[in-house]
Amino acid sequence: MRARVLGEMKRSERTEEEFPLASYFNNFHCHLPGGLYREFDEELRRMKGVVGPGASRRRRGMSVAEFHEDIDRTIAELGLDIGAFRQLRVQKWTLESRDRFERIFLPVYIRLREKGYKHYPDLTA
Repeated sequence: MRARVLGEMKRSERTEEEFPLASYFNNFHCHLPGGLYREFDEELRRMKGVVGPGASRRRRGMSVAEFHEDIDRTIAELGLDIGAFRQLRVQKWTLESRDRFERIFLPVYIRLREKGYKHYPDLTA
C-alpha cells in the first residue's frame, strides 16, 4: 500500500515546488488531532451518514466522531504521539516538516487505507 500511495502522491504533484499535501491529501489533515474538523459542534460530530456517495463500507454509517475515534486508535496502534500532529498543524511546510510529515502523517494515512478507507471521499473530502 505504501508504494501505491507514494505513486499516487507523485502523480498528483503539479510543480516541483508544490508540496504534495496540498494536492493529494486535500483536507485529510483537518480530521487529525488538532485539525479543524475536530472543532465541529458535538451534535454535528455525532450525526451519522454525513459522507457523500462513493464512501467505503467502513466509513458509511459512521459519525464524524466515530471516524475520528478510529483515526485516534490508528495513531495509537502505530505508537505515534498525538501531540506531534498538533505541532505539524501550526508549522509552515518546509523540507524539514516534509520529513516529519512522512514519518508521522503518512503512516496514519496508509494504515487507514489498509483498513479499507478510500482516498476520496472518506479521507480527503
